[in-house]
Amino acid sequence: MREPTGEPRVRDLMRRLGAAARGPGRIYLVGGASAVLLGWRATTVDVDLKLDPEPPGVFEAIARAKDALNVYAQALAKIERGHERDLLDVDAMRRQRLIEPARLVELFDAIEPALIRYPAIAPASFRDRVRTAAQAMAR
Repeated sequence: MREPTGEPRVRDLMRRLGAAARGPGRIYLVGGASAVLLGWRATTVDVDLKLDPEPPGVFEAIARAKDALNVYAQALAKIERGHERDLLDVDAMRRQRLIEPARLVELFDAIEPALIRYPAIAPASFRDRVRTAAQAMAR
């Protein structure tokens, strides 16, 4: 099951697609993603797009963005869980330049307000683990 997508991730996706487009065209958000950007709701499960016309390079960028955004979600989940194997995976992601310390903290800050929905997660200790991991990565 995918995690809910909030405004920062929708905007990040759109920036990535805009940067990757190699020609004219428009990308419209439809469904839940537009409701998120308009403030009608905090998150959506899917980001549905309508392309008109299809800008060259966008479909390839969608695949890359989906992978990149999911990598950050994986890294945060692994840091929260904190098992030795998970932390080794996060370090491997860093070595392969799949995650950046500052971006990891930025994305945590974006999801922190929604953590109240998950009583098993202690936001303050999760925040401390993310910041500690980011500091270790930056060395």
